[in-house]
Amino acid sequence: MNRGLTAFVVASGFVTALIVIGAPLLRMASTSDKARNTSSDYRLAQAREFFDTFAQLDKQRDLEILNMYSDTAIVIDRRPSPNGQLTDLKIPIVAFKPMLKGLFTVAKAAGDPPTVYRDIEQYVEGDGIRIESDGYSPSEEFQRRLSMLILPAGEHTWKIEELIVESPDVR
Repeated sequence: MNRGLTAFVVASGFVTALIVIGAPLLRMASTSDKARNTSSDYRLAQAREFFDTFAQLDKQRDLEILNMYSDTAIVIDRRPSPNGQLTDLKIPIVAFKPMLKGLFTVAKAAGDPPTVYRDIEQYVEGDGIRIESDGYSPSEEFQRRLSMLILPAGEHTWKIEELIVESPDVR
């Protein structure tokens, strides 16, 4: 006899029949599962808000964007080397911030249109949230993949811990 075919649950005088086909185990969500899902949903909503702020500051070429990075952040420029293998150039945030200031200054002066972010995805990664997006540059007419890991930096505060920018040649 297959015990996994039918189960009956009696609660408060009501009988509820649960038919389980081909499932050896029936797992009911616990209160902690619901709390964890609610917490994850909240964190993902905060992460999306964080990314929207990032995109808006980037669009305006606002140097306030520099405050979104942690003091230990790493920026990784990923591109293919001449032999075809991927190469990661790791740039500590202390070196990246002056570079970004210079890029923003030049882009503003030249009137370059801002990067357009699309196909935004996010998911929980350890204690943080990984946000991935395609960034399309209208002035250069190509897109590159961005992958950003943000970590909590206090209550309701997030900081970028890692930013990976893939060259268009990577895909």
